[in-house]
Amino acid sequence: MPTDPIPHWIGGEWRAEGDPAPLIDPASGAETGTYRQGNSSLTSEAIGHARRTFDAPGWAAKPRLRSEVLLAFADELAKRKDQLIDRIVLESGKLRSEATHEVMAGISESRYYAGLARAIFGRVQEIDEGWTSVYAREA
Repeated sequence: MPTDPIPHWIGGEWRAEGDPAPLIDPASGAETGTYRQGNSSLTSEAIGHARRTFDAPGWAAKPRLRSEVLLAFADELAKRKDQLIDRIVLESGKLRSEATHEVMAGISESRYYAGLARAIFGRVQEIDEGWTSVYAREA
């Protein structure tokens, strides 16, 4: 069992703020670890970072990068699927079959959206890294 409370991930950094609270296995009532409780300030900060990242110039114009990031994420989920399934069962009390479906769906959806990131409607050419040309016929 981890002894340090699980911190928050905000703006690309681990943040060990907030009071520690126990993670309880709902099936046995046993403590399986600890985490840091959030608050409205941390929530606002996390939302602000997410919004700025989403609105940053360039990301929307880089379908290749978005696809690569999602594929890498899916690969990492697949490498850790057994660990993730075990943790979901432990923390939520879900049946192993439900947890397995949840993790496998996450892998599948990540790969699906990686492909969709490059499926721009119209005639598309990625003319250079970071440069996409789109021709769309208007009625």
